[in-house]
Amino acid sequence: MTSISQMGELLIHWGQDVTFENVVQQRIWDGINFFVYFSAFVAVVLIVVAGYGFITSAGDPDKVKKAQQTLTAAIIGMVIVFMARMIVGFVLDVVQDNAEESSDSSGGGRVIKELR
Repeated sequence: MTSISQMGELLIHWGQDVTFENVVQQRIWDGINFFVYFSAFVAVVLIVVAGYGFITSAGDPDKVKKAQQTLTAAIIGMVIVFMARMIVGFVLDVVQDNAEESSDSSGGGRVIKELR
């Protein structure tokens, strides 16, 4: 449990790391994560629909083919979404590192950051 003095320290230092860049970056990540979660939800719904299509096909080749195409599309779509998220995350990290290096005034050396 947090004591009153610890809460006071938190309140005193609250908001010191709030910069425009931090807020924008957090909003970007919130938006990206929202679309990834929404896409995952849609993929799960499509997988359930494809499963229902398999169950109700009763051996009809057209219904089986349609259910198989739905399942394939859902899986491929999720792979694309997750790969896109990884690529965007990589690009944002590189851009952020380059921005920090260009604004570094400690003699022009490359800033080496610890891995997160």
